[in-house]
Formats: sequence, structure tokens, C-alpha cells
Amino acid sequence: MKKITHEWLEHAWQDLEAARQLVTIEHLTGIAAFHAQQTVEKALKAIIEEYDLGLVKTHDIERLYATIEGRIILEEDMLEQLNTVYLDARYPADFGLMPGGLPSKNEAEKLLDFAEKSYETIKQYLKKKPNR
Repeated sequence: MKKITHEWLEHAWQDLEAARQLVTIEHLTGIAAFHAQQTVEKALKAIIEEYDLGLVKTHDIERLYATIEGRIILEEDMLEQLNTVYLDARYPADFGLMPGGLPSKNEAEKLLDFAEKSYETIKQYLKKKPNR
């Protein structure tokens, strides 16, 4: 595994750890969701770096997922939900908000669960390092 790939995974893991801590605090569920999005974004960028798939300067995880060309399978409806947490946050007061506002604890936990599964899927994929 390339050094840069490892660094992306390390940063993704740090965001995952932050989300795990924050999701337990009701008024910080938006920040937990934001870190869940960052986990998936950085893990996807690890694949892009490992396989030299180009420089993709975006925070749009659906676009990043399209870039990896089916190398892994993630739930696209969950990617879409998680994507709104970052892309709709253009001002500090909006960070971690979903279209309906601050995510409930249950919604934030669901996003975190998806981020955890995605991170593990990507990490395992990169450990196997297929040649495609």
C-alpha cells in the first residue's frame, strides 16, 4: 500500500473515531454526521490514490464513488444521504445538517454505521490490493 493511501485511511479512521464519540451527544449529531461523511470521503480517496485514478478535488462522495468504477459496492442511497451532510453545508451553521435539519440521534447512528461499514470494506479491499 502506498504511503499516501495509508495516510488517507488514517485520516478517515480519525474522522470515524470522532463521529463515534460525538454521536452519543444529542446536540452534536450534526457534527457526528459530518465526520461520518468525511470518513467515507477520505476512504474513497485512498482507493483513488492507490490506483492512480486521477486527481479528484471534490467533497462529493457520489462523484468519488463513480471514480472508483465499481471496485467496491456501497449502498448508493446511503451515499446520497451522507453526501447531503457535507454538500449542503456552505455556512458554519449548516455543518452536518440534512435536508430536514439536524439529524436525530437515530439518523446520525445510521449514517455512522454506514461510514463504519464503508471504511472497513475499503480497508479490506486495499489490503487485498487487486490489480485492477
